Amino acid sequence: MNIFSKKLVFFYYFSLFISLGFKSDIGGISESQYWSSLEFLPFVEFLKERSSLFFLLSIFLGLFFVVLKNNYFSIIRNNLFFVFLLLNFVFFIRIFFEDYDLSIKYFQSIFLYITMFVISSFFLINIGYDNFKREFFNSIFYFSLFYIVINFITLISGKGFVIDNPRFFGVTSHPNFLGVNLVICNIVIYNYILLNNRKKIFAIIVLMAGFFLQILTGSRTSFIILVVSFLGIIFILKDIKLKVLLISILTLFSGIILLMLDGEQFDRGSGGGNTRKEAWANMIQLIGDNPIIGVGSVVGNSENSYLRYAVLVGLPLAIILISWMIFFIYKLYFLSKRNGDIFRFFFSLVFALFAGGMLEGYLSDLWSFPKGIFVLIIILSFVSNKRQIDPERVV
Repeated sequence: MNIFSKKLVFFYYFSLFISLGFKSDIGGISESQYWSSLEFLPFVEFLKERSSLFFLLSIFLGLFFVVLKNNYFSIIRNNLFFVFLLLNFVFFIRIFFEDYDLSIKYFQSIFLYITMFVISSFFLINIGYDNFKREFFNSIFYFSLFYIVINFITLISGKGFVIDNPRFFGVTSHPNFLGVNLVICNIVIYNYILLNNRKKIFAIIVLMAGFFLQILTGSRTSFIILVVSFLGIIFILKDIKLKVLLISILTLFSGIILLMLDGEQFDRGSGGGNTRKEAWANMIQLIGDNPIIGVGSVVGNSENSYLRYAVLVGLPLAIILISWMIFFIYKLYFLSKRNGDIFRFFFSLVFALFAGGMLEGYLSDLWSFPKGIFVLIIILSFVSNKRQIDPERVV
């Protein structure tokens, strides 16, 4: 495989992560009663205002690769992804009869997921398993470095804060969003450190900066995600020495987190608004009123992905979706035990995002950084199977 093909794969995913990580929400922030004082760096505004263009760029790079390698085109079968698409299509049909605008967004998201699947399949078949794995992981690693550095520059420039709110918003419209995005980047970087011998010192420095920024967001969920990801890695590892090292690091991080819980970033105050308990009670009430088919529309509470699905499309469909997620994690666990390396990273991240979804609504998003990563892992975990690749087609 030539260098040009490798870089196309790298920049496809990097552009996709830019689109996911810098969602366009500046208009909504300027109109917000609470966040209108939030300011971004000009470079960040540039990225957010053009996030859709970065997605189009990623599609262009993918299609360019298809044209470049037009001698062979095929789609690898991925039953788990097909079930995921089918569920989303059923959700679209349910929502269509209640909230037309939201149903259109669901349909658009299905198209985006299909596009990601088709292009990723083509990459894998044409460049080979090992090359693909390396370029994908490099792209998400360098994006994670980029994302943390940009947020750190935002911090030292005095941007990314709202008046009378000590929590750090960074490049997002809410500190909880930033906390989840940062913890994904931190998980990527510490997995890179475990898997590679290069750039370790720089990666560790950026990881410490990412952990510090995560503290400033005051997002408790992000730390639960971090701890669960560590537990996932420890559970899979066979190397006893590495297990002991990770347990020591986890103990140290947990101690730091516990000490920081008294900080002002974690203090919601007496006027902190709707708590998770209240939000869950509201959603459970809505589920009780519409248990079979749901309300067919977004209700505003986002403190639990699974309750949010149940409110949206009803308990039966929500239970099917959750069962599918559990089966996906189960399959990914055995895949990571058998193959290690990048699948170990996939398992630790998906396992952690699944746990965090009980406290945040990001898995019920249509297009966000955590949801996009989740969908990509569905695609890549079971597309990335050497037996499905014709070795004579690898270039």
